[in-house]
Amino acid sequence: MGQTLLVLGALVLLGIAVLAANKLMLEKLTGSYDTQATVAAISLAQAEIDEIQRKEFDENSIAKRIYYATDMTPVSSLGPDVGETSRSLYDDVDDYNNDTTMTSTPTLDDFTESCKVEYVNESDPDEVSSTQTFYKRITVTVTHPNMTYPVVMKALVVYRRFF
Repeated sequence: MGQTLLVLGALVLLGIAVLAANKLMLEKLTGSYDTQATVAAISLAQAEIDEIQRKEFDENSIAKRIYYATDMTPVSSLGPDVGETSRSLYDDVDDYNNDTTMTSTPTLDDFTESCKVEYVNESDPDEVSSTQTFYKRITVTVTHPNMTYPVVMKALVVYRRFF
């Protein structure tokens, strides 16, 4: 009977040790997925910003030079223009305003990319402007179910009216 209790005690201790080891491995695996998703999200956000920065600054500056900020697209009209029904048709920076897409990488699916484009004050690019300026801020947010926190990247685009 005494040895049976020792065996049962040993099994209980073994069970506790196995559970602790499994918990540790699960935490490491979860951290690994978070890291993998975060690295991929950073790459996707940067690619999105690069794509946007290759576009014209404003719809109204595509065919002509603009010298006054008031000639730019009004704040209330930022976003795709009439007929720009897909990203392949976007031709200027603010067409991406309020754009959301689902993206996959070779290793992970279900990334959500959201983009916001806003005019910002020329003297303080962190402050959103309620009127047109020669500065637009792009904010790209990428989320994934495996990530604890979203990746948020910002970039400033400046209209060079004298070049």
